[in-house]
Amino acid sequence: MTPTPSAEERRSALALAALVFGLAAPSTYVLERLYEYARGDSVNPVLILRTLDTVYYWRVGVAVWWGASVAGLAYALLLRRPGSAAARAARLSLAALVLVPVIAVVAWVFP
Repeated sequence: MTPTPSAEERRSALALAALVFGLAAPSTYVLERLYEYARGDSVNPVLILRTLDTVYYWRVGVAVWWGASVAGLAYALLLRRPGSAAARAARLSLAALVLVPVIAVVAWVFP
């Protein structure tokens, strides 16, 4: 029988799942944008304001959906496996320190 996680374990798992969401959603958006750019959809800065926003909202919706799915999976896995939440938080924070600036630069270069 699996022991019930304590309130502290649930809070730390929720915080780590929120960090996973914060990494997965913008990463997904940037990957979608890079795919469109690599596919050949050229960006004309003059026409950006004239185009429909449907594609943008679609990309944002998919990124949020994927981020929420990954965060939910992370939350379930963190509650299932006992272990040091501090070590997991340190690894995810390091990933955030590396990925967030990369995501910001890519989003700036490929609007």
